[in-house]
Amino acid sequence: MAAKMATAASGGKDVAGLSKVAVGIMLKAELNQAALYRGRELRSVGRIDVVWTKPLKVGAAGTNGQIAEITVQACLDASKAKTVDAQGKNVKAPGTPTRWLDEMQMRFDHGAWKAYYGTNRAAQC
Repeated sequence: MAAKMATAASGGKDVAGLSKVAVGIMLKAELNQAALYRGRELRSVGRIDVVWTKPLKVGAAGTNGQIAEITVQACLDASKAKTVDAQGKNVKAPGTPTRWLDEMQMRFDHGAWKAYYGTNRAAQC
């Protein structure tokens, strides 16, 4: 999550770390989000905290005996984060949820676990 937060805090300019934590569909989505932040001159301020996380599904072991895929769920608290415009004005709409339930498919890629596909929704977690 640190690479994603760094990208948002930089206004979408610092994307170097994204390929270390995301691949495929998720990497493309994160790069698109970074481009949106750059184009609209937005950046994030504050932090998102992980309240809890748990595994949902563990993939089968491959021929080498290692698991290459796992799906995890996490409750995220975004109450200490906001998105601001170039003038520093908060652009988060009133009533925007601050708790999110993420489900992320992770893949073991080149020696590291990386996000491949994810969904999120507002939740009371």
